[in-house]
Amino acid sequence: MTIQVAVDNLMKLRAKLNKVSSTKLSVNDFVMKAVSLANVKVPATNSSWMGDFIREYDNVNMCFAVQTDNGLMAPVI
Repeated sequence: MTIQVAVDNLMKLRAKLNKVSSTKLSVNDFVMKAVSLANVKVPATNSSWMGDFIREYDNVNMCFAVQTDNGLMAPVI
């Protein structure tokens, strides 16, 4: 699947925030925030099939893989 997304406004916001913040934000930071908010807004996207029922979770836990000098790290955020 492929999708095109216009992120011009996101990039402007990111640049503006990075000018005034000591912690620099990446595009991935914004994507993770958007996905987290979507999971809260649409609980069915934050669920698992448990054999004979669907379990919807109250908390949103995301894992994000990052390549480091010590190998692939995937912290849960």
